[in-house]
Amino acid sequence: TNVSRVYTMIIILLGVGLYGLLIAQVSRLMISSDKRAESNKEKLDNLTSFLKHYKVPYNLQQQVFGYYRHILTKRLNEGETQILSELPGPLQLELKTYMMMQPISEVILFKGCSFACIKEVSEKLEEVYFGPGKKILAKFAEAQEMYIILHGDVEVIRDGVNVANLHEGQCFGEMSLILGGQRTADIYARSHCDLYRLDKASFEEILGKHSDLRNNVEELIAERLGHAS
Repeated sequence: TNVSRVYTMIIILLGVGLYGLLIAQVSRLMISSDKRAESNKEKLDNLTSFLKHYKVPYNLQQQVFGYYRHILTKRLNEGETQILSELPGPLQLELKTYMMMQPISEVILFKGCSFACIKEVSEKLEEVYFGPGKKILAKFAEAQEMYIILHGDVEVIRDGVNVANLHEGQCFGEMSLILGGQRTADIYARSHCDLYRLDKASFEEILGKHSDLRNNVEELIAERLGHAS
């Protein structure tokens, strides 16, 4: 019938339109990815020329290249970085606070804590960097801080033996901070590491204000004592 013919034509046109839209979106993503790859390649080429011009020693070149590649693979893309850089200082700090809240909320110690608690933690954090092989925490040192891994991997060494490898989204140093006393292991960066550092005074201040964090701490202590027994 004429009605069925018109209906079929409409369906065909819609199908072609949706297919075209899908192809356009895929092409846009591929072009965007290629642009970013090309931009990164250009930066690395410029860096190579710079290092060769100044005859930088090979070992130092490798360290620079390693860190530069680490920077290029961070979560923030150039657009986001530019947006932040164009904002005034106070607004940058406020936005960064909210950007830090997501990874913090996934850490076991802070999981399920209130918005107010997570926000206060993010406001107290300090972002620090450690290169591959650098010691982050030393055994027998007094516990003065804990760390959350933003990017990279660390290894826990006890009596010369690797007992654990930790990665993005995990934390370390928190039990010594909670229980007090000295560190029980050395911790080294296995790769280029961006970490969030929370000092003891700030942690105790937040702990005193938020019962949900205290509940998490009590559960961690009970779990640790259970494993020890």
